[in-house]
Amino acid sequence: RSWPTYGDLFKVSARQAYQDYYKSPLEPKQESFNAGLYAVNLKRWRTDGVAGEVAHWLAANKAAPLWDFGTQPVLLFLAARHGWDRLPALWNVNGLGYHAMSEADLDAAWGLHWSGKQKPWQAHAAAAARWAAYAGTTCSGHGVCTAGGCRCEAGRSGDLCDQAT
Repeated sequence: RSWPTYGDLFKVSARQAYQDYYKSPLEPKQESFNAGLYAVNLKRWRTDGVAGEVAHWLAANKAAPLWDFGTQPVLLFLAARHGWDRLPALWNVNGLGYHAMSEADLDAAWGLHWSGKQKPWQAHAAAAARWAAYAGTTCSGHGVCTAGGCRCEAGRSGDLCDQAT
């Protein structure tokens, strides 16, 4: 799989801000990641004073927007600065917001990531029933939430009982 690079994700002004703050460049060809699921060594982050860096980047982006991706770029800047390791792909089965996946891939996953516009609480999202089983969903008010998803009342269908039949 091809992973996005820092150059793909950050415009020149963001890379310049990184260089100004850290006094070292953010390499545009350096591989990055989607932080839908990540693990952090909190002891190391505390020792390294990462909380101050987070505050800096949030304030800097608020003053003059450096990116368009919520708070994930802060994690990407921190990872570029402090280093990171890629988790096995099963920890972040990514892309459910864009496309459906096989039941076998979903069953093998350790973490599911709805990384696109379709989130599991929206009608017709891929694998929504898997999310609903853990989310305490109300099945759109037209069914009963079970460990396997929603059990719809008569006259309703869909993963979240959101469709009239």
